[in-house]
Amino acid sequence: MDIYYDGDEKFKLKGKIASVLLSSNNILVEGGDSQRQFEGPGEFESKGVVITGIKRGNKTLYHINFEGVGVVYLGEENNLTEEESGQIDQTDILILGTNSPKDIATLEPKIVILKDTGKENETPLSKLSITKEKLPEEPQIVVLK
Repeated sequence: MDIYYDGDEKFKLKGKIASVLLSSNNILVEGGDSQRQFEGPGEFESKGVVITGIKRGNKTLYHINFEGVGVVYLGEENNLTEEESGQIDQTDILILGTNSPKDIATLEPKIVILKDTGKENETPLSKLSITKEKLPEEPQIVVLK
């Protein structure tokens, strides 16, 4: 799958069969000439993408199983509670709007994706291409522009 930062707190996961657009309000799954939008808590499936929405105050955080890779999108909502983190399945990739060391330590992802903040010490990528087999053994931080 390829992962892109799509601006305005949105990220896009693009696979062989489907694409998933993640935003802080909902998830849009596209494939072929169809699309489905999901929002709020619950379990959903479309085009082989399994989505779990977990209620978080008046927002929802999402766990997506896409091509065998577990992706969690927190957006700007960091600092998971113990109850919230207990509801999240295996996290291979954690997408954050801002760096959150506590959430990284709690979920133990293989890859943490941050959006480009323009800091000099960052080397942002236009996309990340990854498969389950290519996940690193040691955690990595990737910045997308």
